[in-house]
Amino acid sequence: MSNVNVKMQEILVAAWPDPAEEFVTIHNGGTDDVDLTGWVLHDTNTHPSHPFTFRFPQVVLNPNDDLTVHTAQGTNDAHNLFWGRTDAVWNNRGDTAVLETADGQVIDSKTWSQRPPAGTVFDTTEIAADIAAHAQSVGYGTPTGAVKWESDSANGGVVFWRDFGERGAIFHSGYPSPARPQKSVHEMPEAILEKYWDVDGPRNLGMPLTGKRKVPDRDAFFSDFKTGSIYFCGEELGTHVVVGDIRDKWRSPEVGGHSGRFGLPVSDERIEPGPGPQLRYVDFEDGTIWAMLGSVRAIQGIRIDFVGFHCFGEDSDVFEGASDEVYFIVEAEPSERPATPRQMNDSKWVTMLPVVGSAYENVDARETTPDRVTVFWARPTPMRLRVTGFEHDFGNPNALRTQIQAAIAAIGAAGAFAFPVASAIFLNPQIQEAVVNTINSVIDSGDNIIQSAVWDIPSRRALLAVIDGPTQTEFGLEFHQQLMMNNDGSPQDQAYFKIEVTE
Repeated sequence: MSNVNVKMQEILVAAWPDPAEEFVTIHNGGTDDVDLTGWVLHDTNTHPSHPFTFRFPQVVLNPNDDLTVHTAQGTNDAHNLFWGRTDAVWNNRGDTAVLETADGQVIDSKTWSQRPPAGTVFDTTEIAADIAAHAQSVGYGTPTGAVKWESDSANGGVVFWRDFGERGAIFHSGYPSPARPQKSVHEMPEAILEKYWDVDGPRNLGMPLTGKRKVPDRDAFFSDFKTGSIYFCGEELGTHVVVGDIRDKWRSPEVGGHSGRFGLPVSDERIEPGPGPQLRYVDFEDGTIWAMLGSVRAIQGIRIDFVGFHCFGEDSDVFEGASDEVYFIVEAEPSERPATPRQMNDSKWVTMLPVVGSAYENVDARETTPDRVTVFWARPTPMRLRVTGFEHDFGNPNALRTQIQAAIAAIGAAGAFAFPVASAIFLNPQIQEAVVNTINSVIDSGDNIIQSAVWDIPSRRALLAVIDGPTQTEFGLEFHQQLMMNNDGSPQDQAYFKIEVTE
C-alpha cells in the first residue's frame, strides 16, 4: 500500500445541519487500480452519534479517476457513493477528515480550524506544483504564501492563486471539471492584481484567461477574464476595468480595441445617476462607449460649430442710423473630465468670433450673418457653452484679445500661447484661469458687453437627446441649439450652434 497515490482532493463543508451539498471527492493519482472495498472515511470530532464513519462497499478506483462520497442519501453508481445521513458530518469551524484502508492504515487526512475559503477544503499539492512550474517560466521567483482559493462566481467554480510579492500572483483554474475540462495557469502582475481585488475579481471577473499581455507600442498591458478585461494604461492613465457589452463593442472591428481609434480606457465603467433608463459608460482616450436599454454605442467625439447669428435689434449705445460692429467670445468646457486628463479635448476651449477681422461689421436689425467655426471638439461629455457678445465702440477693436495675450504672457507660459484667431485649447490650468479671469473683467476693455447666454448640457442622457434629436432651420441656418442673447431685457442677437458626431 505504500505506493498508493490516493488523496481526498476536495471536501465541501455544508452549512450545518443540512447535508445535501456535502461531499468528499477521492482521486487516484497513480497508475494502478486501487480496491477501496472496506476502506473507511471518518471525522475526528465528537458528535451525538460518534463516530461518523463511512465504510466503502465493493468498489475499485481506476487511475486518474475520481469517486465522490456524498453525505446525503442517494443511489450509488460508478463515481458516486452515498453515506445516507440526514444531518451534516463536517464541521464548519474546524474538523479533520481521515481516509483509512480496511486494516486501519491512514492514507490521507485534511484538517481545517475555521470555515474554509469557498466552504471547501482542497488538496493543493498538484496545484502548487503547476504554479511553481509557471513561476519559473515567467521569472516570478519564490512565492510569499501558501495556495489560496475562493469561489469563482463568474465561472461557477473555484479560483486558486499564490502570491509572489511585488511581482503579483499566479492563478490556477483548479482540478478539471465538466465546466472547465482543461487546467489553466496564468500570472497576474501587481498593477492588475490590485484592481482585480478592488472589483472583487473572483466574483465579478473569475479566473484569468490570459497572463500579462502587452499593448503594442504603448507602455501598457492587460489581462483578459471571462466577463471583462483589466488594463494597466501607464502611470498617468491608471488601471481600469472594461467588461461585458462595452468591452465587446470596444474590441469590435469597427472600433479596434486598444490599438484602434478610441485608444485606451481612462475610466472604469460608470453609471450616470438620475431618473430614466440606466446609462452605463466608459471613457477612452478618444471617445466614449455607452450602453442603455440594450443598445451599445461608440461615439468618438462631438464637434460643436457656430453656424452664425441673427440680429433682432441694434445696440442702443451706437449712434442713430449706424450699424453694429459685433464680436463674440465662446467658452466651451466639459463639466466632467477623467481624473488624469491627457487629451487636448479634455480642456476648455475659448474662441473669439469672427476669426478673421476684429468684428462682424455693418450688422443691421433683422439681418442674418452665417459663419462656420468649430468652437468645441471633444469626447462626448456633459458640458456648458457660454457666449458673450460685445459691441465695438472705441478705438481698439481687439482690446480683449490683447488683454488675454498679456495675461498668458504674464504667467510665463512656454510655447507662444498668444491668443490665436481660431479655437484655443488650454491644457495648463494656470492658462485657463488667466483666460477666464480676463474675460470676467472684460468691462475694462473699453467695449460694451451687450449680451450673453449659456447652453448647458448637464448629463449624458441630455447630450444623447440632442445628438439624436432633429436639427432645425431658421433664417436659413441649420442648428441644434439657438441662444437668444438680450440687452437690458430686449432681444439683441441670437447665436446658432450645431453638433456633429463622429462614431
